[in-house]
Amino acid sequence: MRRLFYALALLVACKGTAAARCDHCGMKIDPKSPFTAELAIGDKVEHFDTPRCALSNWLAEKKQGTVRVQDYYDRKMRPASEVRFVIGSDVVGPMGPELVPVDEARVTKFEKDHGGTRALAANDIDEKALQP
Repeated sequence: MRRLFYALALLVACKGTAAARCDHCGMKIDPKSPFTAELAIGDKVEHFDTPRCALSNWLAEKKQGTVRVQDYYDRKMRPASEVRFVIGSDVVGPMGPELVPVDEARVTKFEKDHGGTRALAANDIDEKALQP
């Protein structure tokens, strides 16, 4: 009887806790991940597992709306226009090589700590920059 009670309690606890999925690639989004991102267009907010996915959708929407990403160092959500995206570093996101959002004042520190080949403003990102 005790096992049945625990099994039922587990079922009730798990019901309705389906993980959110990335609106670009469909991967489950870990809410604790430092790579989550959003794209807000009007009242609609799309959620993504990585900045790369969010920026891909933003480009597909012809750069409409606001992309929000987590800064690498302080993990605060910021508009993409307020950070630089470092490409080619040793930091790997949930889906592999990532465009790492870093506050502009810390780009030099990040490149010293993790390498990187370029740091781009959001408006300078194109399809070629999004290729892993």
